[in-house]
Amino acid sequence: MAESKRRTMREAAQAILSAKVPEGGEAFSVLRALGIDNPTGADLILLAQANKATKGDTEAARFVRDTSGEKPKTLLNIAAMEGPLSNDTLRALSDEQLKELMEKRKES
Repeated sequence: MAESKRRTMREAAQAILSAKVPEGGEAFSVLRALGIDNPTGADLILLAQANKATKGDTEAARFVRDTSGEKPKTLLNIAAMEGPLSNDTLRALSDEQLKELMEKRKES
């Protein structure tokens, strides 16, 4: 008997997110009405989170906002950062902020 390769959580998540939603059912109809011709698992998850958000779930609202690219950026004056930085400060920076910090430090 051949051993099957164990699927990683990442592979499973990617399979679920990209899986086509079977026709029929309320969620499928709602997604089609929104103009999504071939809805996937990702569309279902976003729709479920949006529904929770409209009922007052602030975590769901944050998820939808952040996923849509509207996440507020942490305002940081990178040019004013001098000297050693703590690990906590570095962890709080986005990739863009880290790149900007590196560039600023190279210039000085």
